Amino acid sequence: MKVFLRNQNASLNDTFELNHYEQKGKDLITKYTEHDEQLKEKGMSNESFLRYLLSFDNLIIDPKKLDLCMDMNKPLAHYYISSSHNTYLAGYQWTGRSNVEMYRQVLLTGCRCIELDVVDSEKRNDEPEIKHKNTPVKPVLFIEVIVAIKEYAFKVTPYPLILSIENHCGPKAQAKMAQYFIDIFAESLITEPLKTHPCEENYPLPSPNDLKYKILIKNKKLNSNQSSKVNNTNKQTLPRKSTTISATSSSDQSTDISTTPSSSKISCHMTQSDESSKSKEELFEQLSLLINHEQLVNKNHRDCVLIDDEDSSEECTDINETNPNESQTSINDRYRESKATKAMSDLVHYVVPVRFTTFVLAEQRNRSFEMSSFSEDRAFNLIREQAKEFLAYNQRQLCRIYPRGIRWESSNFNPYIYWPIGCQMCALNYQTL
Repeated sequence: MKVFLRNQNASLNDTFELNHYEQKGKDLITKYTEHDEQLKEKGMSNESFLRYLLSFDNLIIDPKKLDLCMDMNKPLAHYYISSSHNTYLAGYQWTGRSNVEMYRQVLLTGCRCIELDVVDSEKRNDEPEIKHKNTPVKPVLFIEVIVAIKEYAFKVTPYPLILSIENHCGPKAQAKMAQYFIDIFAESLITEPLKTHPCEENYPLPSPNDLKYKILIKNKKLNSNQSSKVNNTNKQTLPRKSTTISATSSSDQSTDISTTPSSSKISCHMTQSDESSKSKEELFEQLSLLINHEQLVNKNHRDCVLIDDEDSSEECTDINETNPNESQTSINDRYRESKATKAMSDLVHYVVPVRFTTFVLAEQRNRSFEMSSFSEDRAFNLIREQAKEFLAYNQRQLCRIYPRGIRWESSNFNPYIYWPIGCQMCALNYQTL
């Protein structure tokens, strides 16, 4: 035992340390040896040695450091948040089953963001259920899940729990959802912002200590007068995609390129002549302006628009990853979340989901209480193209990364790609971890 301890510590070079670990070896043999015969031989059996290896006496870190506490007084966006994707599922995304027990098990691991896909019940009038929408997955009752969450929310950690709601319910079912949240979670539910951290521009998020033993609801939120005003003044608009290029020949053979921006189009008129009325540099500059405009319009049509009351970016991105043979309209109708009712909207604070457009616009809005969800592919592209801007965004507000839609077997992406850039919530399929 003395030889083993000496080999595990490279600093054992002097007689004092050797003598110290010789005595420590004897103490360990006495502690983990069950039979007197082994004590007489001053040795350990394989079973005794295994008990030692798995004990607190052989921890890889100093036991004293286990009692150290991190500073939990910074804004919530400064912390990594253990997050689950489709928490209710046990098994594959399309053929698995919904199970209340999954919520208990995930919460016991310390997970702080769990997902609830809520739909109207097909058998019980106006009663919300949890299941993967438009799949053969059997549902579980919403109220059963909420009761389980209430019981296990803070068994492992006192820090805030986020419920990420994908809401496909009608107004009556949403009214029941809101009432269940209020009645069952009671004082644990955040029903209004803290006075020290209002949900307003230029205010940081509260800290984990500020939100101890609190439950936050992430659900679509209705527009307020303030957010509507900001959207009208800050939302970047571009002319519609309509660009006209015409080429003509005239008797005077003059050469010209003209660009006329308007609300609907940019036109370009080109003629040729022996004598140019403009320099080649000017012509090239104007033509470049036209091309840049076309590219900007195309990008604008690809991006989502930042409107608080629209579908979450997760739904928008999943649509693009579904069957490409289906029409966009039919897919939108199938997967679009329901419009939030006032009862549900009033429960949403600090984790207000909005569609993401640009980092510039998010910085201009400076609303730390807003957050966006990104598919793993879109987030990867943003990291590759705008890493610095993405990092600054994550220092201010939360973001959530979720698996691409084709991971039907509940596999997971590599979160180590996203953590270094500050992505706090990497939603993983816990059922396959």
